[in-house]
Amino acid sequence: LSTAAGSSFSLTGGLTVDSAAVLRATATALDVGGNWSVLGSALLTQSMVTFTGAAGSTITIVAGASFDSLHIAGPALTVRLSTTVTVSSTMTISAGTLDLAGSTVSVRGYWTETGGVVLGATSRVVFDGTTAQTVTELPGGSFGAFVSSNPVGVTIASALTAKAQFEWHRGPLNFAGRALAIGGDMLIKGGTGLSF
Repeated sequence: LSTAAGSSFSLTGGLTVDSAAVLRATATALDVGGNWSVLGSALLTQSMVTFTGAAGSTITIVAGASFDSLHIAGPALTVRLSTTVTVSSTMTISAGTLDLAGSTVSVRGYWTETGGVVLGATSRVVFDGTTAQTVTELPGGSFGAFVSSNPVGVTIASALTAKAQFEWHRGPLNFAGRALAIGGDMLIKGGTGLSF
């Protein structure tokens, strides 16, 4: 996708990348209004993918869900994850509904909710970055299982709900002054430096 760095590209519908095909976009804002299916590969270096489909619509992320930055922004839009998802940088939810369903999501930057709602279902969200990470969740939102596995540290900056277990694997964990609601076990498998 030949766009000058810092430019944007809008799709009113979805995106499909056939197997053996490659989509490349560097430092581009890519706005997607339909389903995401990458059967080949998508190299989205320093790019942000924003889902802003029509009000009342449901978008499904089907395959090939490796993003640099991911943003859910469509009002009255539902984005459903039905595959393993990796977000190398920031994950932002500003409007609509993010349905994590039964997916495993690996986030390596900040998780920020400023609007909308996140449905945890049976998901597993792993915070495994290499720089300090902060998680901010709005009331009414949830994760399925929450996993802190960052050697540099994870800070929970809001109340947080994990419908299944809450796991601490590596690095410092800070939830000082925050309420945790955990629907299953709290598993401490490693980590050093707890602030609560």
